[in-house]
Amino acid sequence: LKFTESQESHALVPQVQPLVRFASRFLGRKDYIANPYLRGKLAEMLAELSSPSSSSSPASSSSISSSDALFQDPVTRTHLVPGLIDLYVDIESTGRHGQFYEKFGVRQNVSTLLINMHRQPTHKSAFDLLDKEDERSIRFIHLMLNDVNYLLDEAFTKLPQIHSLEDLIRSPDLDEAGRQAKEQELAQKKQEAKAICTLASQTLKLVELLASTHPKGFLRKEQVDRLGAMLNYFLSLLTGPRALELKVQDPDQYPFNPKEWLGRIIKLYTSFGAFPHFLTALVSDERSFNLNLFSRSIRLLRNNMILPNDVVDSFETLYLSLRSQAQLKSDFDENMTDLPDHFLDPLLSTLMTDPVILPSSRMTVDRSVITRHILSDPTDPFNRSPLTLDMLITNEELRKEIQEYIEKKM
Repeated sequence: LKFTESQESHALVPQVQPLVRFASRFLGRKDYIANPYLRGKLAEMLAELSSPSSSSSPASSSSISSSDALFQDPVTRTHLVPGLIDLYVDIESTGRHGQFYEKFGVRQNVSTLLINMHRQPTHKSAFDLLDKEDERSIRFIHLMLNDVNYLLDEAFTKLPQIHSLEDLIRSPDLDEAGRQAKEQELAQKKQEAKAICTLASQTLKLVELLASTHPKGFLRKEQVDRLGAMLNYFLSLLTGPRALELKVQDPDQYPFNPKEWLGRIIKLYTSFGAFPHFLTALVSDERSFNLNLFSRSIRLLRNNMILPNDVVDSFETLYLSLRSQAQLKSDFDENMTDLPDHFLDPLLSTLMTDPVILPSSRMTVDRSVITRHILSDPTDPFNRSPLTLDMLITNEELRKEIQEYIEKKM
């Protein structure tokens, strides 16, 4: 398998095709290959084969490339994308030492494959499973957002540290011994930042691609508040006062391109902008939402020509909608004071909109809140008994009571 990675794929299509079929079929089959790390090795091979050969002739660009040809088999078209999504989920826990960092290596290959398959028309329909209300799709999007949140946050933590160290090393007040120590620390930070920024860029690209074609999968009730808060937070880092701390010498070495990252964040906003509950999630974010950041971003985008005008126009339309939505939220909050205690979710103390009963503890919680909990920890938070999404019991009587209360107040 490793031999195929170093060969000209156009010469090996007939010989390698059975291997691609095998790998595609078994990537997601933990009933046959229980260890997700071993299945990750199959993804590593496929990721290399899916990348267009650097030595491909320009004349071949008008027809399907040799790397693409490897993935046109019916078995591959049927099983590859679902298998990659299963592997992305399964690698969250390998049972191996250092599994937290190991999963990112596997997911980098999975992301490469998903990005490459997304551009192939023959694989487009395979991504429709992201819109399905099944636990696999929900967990995949949940974990993907976890990753992009963690990786971007790590990048935005390490780059200011590098910025500070570079300033310190240039200081004439630092003696030679101190300078050498700081240079060693800087080298270590640069190495960490390079790995983090590479993963962050690729994961952000994957999220942007999938959101552009399947936005509804990202906007489920259990995800939308978290998604809105994440986008607002990173918009504030890229366009707010802290953006100056991200300036480092030779940013391409990491790789870190703040304009590219901002462009992807903006495209995510515009992919979801037509959905009212996404707008509600944005203005409900009490940590980072600020209308001034949106107006500043619009000026930045136009002055630096970061994105095409039609994308910036869509973002400006979103900004105008948010101004109206923010006023509606303010009016709603004024009318929702002194809520009855049993209307509030016991975990977050927020108003429940879809209350459900937990079968073991018999506690009533909001469906979106408990779903996010189950995706990370499939247990009842009140007694630690096993809990899955299909075990939740709708509290229809309380849901109607809350709805009638809201209608009366408004």
